[in-house]
Order: sequence, then C-alpha cells, then structure tokens
Amino acid sequence: MSLKKLGYSLLALASFVAGLVLISIQKNFIILNFNTTKLANHQTQTQTNFTKKNITLWFWQNEQWHSEQTIILWGQDSANNLTSLVQNWLALATEEQIIKNKINLQAALVSKNEQTAYLSFGNTLFNKNLSTYQKLLIIESLLKTIRTNQTGIQEIQFLVQHQIMQDSQLDFANPWPITGFLKN
Repeated sequence: MSLKKLGYSLLALASFVAGLVLISIQKNFIILNFNTTKLANHQTQTQTNFTKKNITLWFWQNEQWHSEQTIILWGQDSANNLTSLVQNWLALATEEQIIKNKINLQAALVSKNEQTAYLSFGNTLFNKNLSTYQKLLIIESLLKTIRTNQTGIQEIQFLVQHQIMQDSQLDFANPWPITGFLKN
C-alpha cells in the first residue's frame, strides 16, 4: 500500500470518527460537561435572596386614588425589583382600562448610585385622545407606585424603545422626580 493511499485512508477514518462523535453529541449519546460550578453556586445564592413582599399599586380613577395590594418576589437587585413592580402596575392599569393599549416594559435600569431609574416601554403610555391632565395622572400613578414600594430611587427617566418618550403636551427630556408634581 502506498503512502498516499494510507494518508487518504487515515483521513477518511478520522473524518468518519469525527462525524460519529459529532452526531453522538448532537443526539446526547455523549454529553460534555464543562466546569460550571461557579455559575451554579451563583444562581443558587441569588435565588435564595428573594423574599415575598406585599406591594401597593396605585391608579387614578373616578376622580380619586385607588390602590391594590399584591405579592411579588423581592430581591437584592433594584432593577429586577423595579421591573417586577412596573410590570404589575402595567397589568393593573390595563385591567382597569387606565391604559387602553397593551404596553410592555422593555427594560428597567437603575443607575450605579441607585438614584435614577430608566424605564423603557415598547410604546407610549398614552392614547392620542387623552388630555394633558389624564396623561399626567397616568405618570403620577406610576410614580406613586414606585415611591410607595421602592426606596432609594429619586427620579425616573421615561423612554420608548430606548429613546426619550415624546409627547406634545408633557416634557420627558429630563427625568421626573419620584415625588411627582401633584400634591397627593
């Protein structure tokens, strides 16, 4: 057997074995397990730091403030807590028809000093036919909900699809103070 034929035979055999190994991995006949204990330990630690917390969700309806209590998981991460809080408020506002369209929260971020929160929604919170007063009350409801439940945050920057929220009647160029502008 010539050296050239031997090389081709070895190459064919190696290709066959490599293909067999790849198919075995794909079909889970061979399972590769790399050292992931650090990640698993981190996930276990963060999961145990959650507690159940009673939260109050606020909304304005029929010329008065209404509140609803619910329980959420509350942890050490302010951004996760804020996400859960705002998502619950959005669900309530949709259910009570304060917000007519289904709005999703794309992201909730908190600055390093935990003073400023950035809320990015999929769409604007308002219908076009709402008055300035109605829009203001929607924002005030969300601010009151966050103020009541989330300590430390001093201002909220409202975004739509990660851009500053645009409205012809209300100015969102700067963050809104968590205290709002209405006397409650």
